[in-house]
Amino acid sequence: MCKSDHESFTIKGQTVVPKDHVKILGVLMDTRLKYKEHIARAASKGLEAAMELRRLRGLSPATARQLFTSTVAPVVDYASNVCTRARIRPWGRSTGSKE
Repeated sequence: MCKSDHESFTIKGQTVVPKDHVKILGVLMDTRLKYKEHIARAASKGLEAAMELRRLRGLSPATARQLFTSTVAPVVDYASNVCTRARIRPWGRSTGSKE
């Protein structure tokens, strides 16, 4: 009989309870490596940061761009290459090409 993915188990006396999502180095990973939760949170945080910039009035376009690049872009862009790669082709599946 095989164990369910949702059963807890014990390692060296510590009980480990499986979770649907886990945060590793600031990236929310789910059991299927789809990163939907991470993408949703990054988009929400980015929108929040962009809305805060709207409160600053009278900025030159160059200053506004610099503030956006230094505050909003890093929030949205963090680990985006991992998420994009996961959405293009799930890990472990062959595309038929030889890389």
